[in-house]
Amino acid sequence: MNNKMNEAIKSIFNGLPDLPPETYFQEGFFRDPARTINTDDRYFLSPADGFVIYSGIIDPDEAITEVKGKKYSIQDIIRDKHYDKRSLVIGIFMTCYDVHINRIPYDGILSYAEHEPLETNNLPMIDVENNIFYKENIELIYDDYLYLNQRVVNKVYSPGINREYYMVQVGDYDVDTITPFHIQQHTPVYQGDRFSMIRYGSQVDLVIPVADDDELTSLVTEKEHVTGGMTRLVRINDNSL
Repeated sequence: MNNKMNEAIKSIFNGLPDLPPETYFQEGFFRDPARTINTDDRYFLSPADGFVIYSGIIDPDEAITEVKGKKYSIQDIIRDKHYDKRSLVIGIFMTCYDVHINRIPYDGILSYAEHEPLETNNLPMIDVENNIFYKENIELIYDDYLYLNQRVVNKVYSPGINREYYMVQVGDYDVDTITPFHIQQHTPVYQGDRFSMIRYGSQVDLVIPVADDDELTSLVTEKEHVTGGMTRLVRINDNSL
């Protein structure tokens, strides 16, 4: 038993609204609890509630994980084979019981691009969720959804630190499950702001380019549960901030 995951799972269920099971997915799933956001320009906050499924600094074409022997890289995450920046990547899997409101990790200017499924339909993410709840483990070995499913690639340019970063939202088996709150491109956004929602099981990856591996420090580990707009995911190692 993974004690860290076990405690997180208990906390998730203890925090669910008191609703009959038959109405949870009509009402409880769309909950948006009030949160006190402690903004701090030394940190990137979590964009989502969920379990960390991978974390690390890697080259753009390096495997962050492998599915059926095929590497899954940053270029695959953001659907850009020309992406050439070494980056810190943190993947967050949102179970169907997590809050599904996504929030801004760091102030900046938001733009986004929608990418359709690479096949006719999205693939379900149920295997990852079952592993979390029934095995208290995270296994991505059979999860082709990472490559194939519909996604929205959100890019934020942060003038205060002269840096851009990405939040990649990956939808579950239903189409059009990702709902941006800002339709207009190049919208100013602020740390902790709500910016989107994804229905059902889903995933958000935070991708931050680095010029040097010592620029940023990940503060979370795999299998840890994080909270959108509250958990500090990444520390910026800059004494001027």
